[in-house]
Amino acid sequence: MVPAAFVLLDAFPLSPNGKINRKALPPPEYKAAQDYVAPRTPIEEVVAGIWAEVLRLPQIGVNDEFSALGGDSLLATQVTSRIRKACRVQLSLRALFERPTVAGLAAFIGSSISWRRTVLSTTFPKFCVSEASSTAPCWTKA
Repeated sequence: MVPAAFVLLDAFPLSPNGKINRKALPPPEYKAAQDYVAPRTPIEEVVAGIWAEVLRLPQIGVNDEFSALGGDSLLATQVTSRIRKACRVQLSLRALFERPTVAGLAAFIGSSISWRRTVLSTTFPKFCVSEASSTAPCWTKA
């Protein structure tokens, strides 16, 4: 396993009995790979908000990568679960790891939502049987 972050210290903080005092260790600082770019769409805002909650960071940019911000598979499970509830969309862990940025994941979610709306709003013709002849099929629009 690869650590999510490295923190350089001059010396480890020690407890009175000489062991490493884990509570006194400074928290790692996760830095964005690029300059901050604010979410541009409602879906990006939802995804960035969920990432910020789960990763406990004050702000997430659309180009920030999930794993570079300290995300791991357990946190990814929480993220996908929250996105499923918020966006009412099927989302796998694989989708998150294949699209590790807010922009990429939001685009994927947006395309699946628009596809679902298109399919659900499409009016399909109904098959009916004419009353005059029970064997003559006809197509009608609903």
